Amino acid sequence: AYDTVIRYLKARQQADSLSYSQQYKLAFSYLKEAQYKPASAAFQVLPVQEDSLGQQVAYHLAEAYVQLKANAKARNLFEFASSLSFDTAIQEQAAFRYAKLSYDEGYQKTAKARLQAFIQKYPESAYIDEAQNLLGDLLLNTKNYQQALSIIEQVPDMNTKMQKAYQQIAYQ
Repeated sequence: AYDTVIRYLKARQQADSLSYSQQYKLAFSYLKEAQYKPASAAFQVLPVQEDSLGQQVAYHLAEAYVQLKANAKARNLFEFASSLSFDTAIQEQAAFRYAKLSYDEGYQKTAKARLQAFIQKYPESAYIDEAQNLLGDLLLNTKNYQQALSIIEQVPDMNTKMQKAYQQIAYQ
């Protein structure tokens, strides 16, 4: 279905310019068809504003950038999308992905703060186990064991890996 949308909108684009909505549909269709370079190019035409569509554009452009290994750009866009509350599902996903990219890219201080905030704000999230695992890994590598313990003690419903991290840190 997305390939049909792409063909239609590309033909229309050659004859005339696309509306904002049509440009978004073209970019989103490229993304769903795993055509990340055209998706990123199509999303880049759209302004990223502090509104509902801007939040979606930022999130989906970040998804394309992750696939293109442009993690710094993706990280910034995930942060922006997580700061807006128009679509709370996108806000949650963007918050997690920003924290995870911060972890993956070595921004440990930011990753620790964002993972803590994520765990507190979204205790029922589908990403909660992975967030706890990442935070546990960060805290195991810290030398500030008191701070690590106080952070872990604030985590509601610790998973097995977080409990193990707690035990290892407590006996340091």
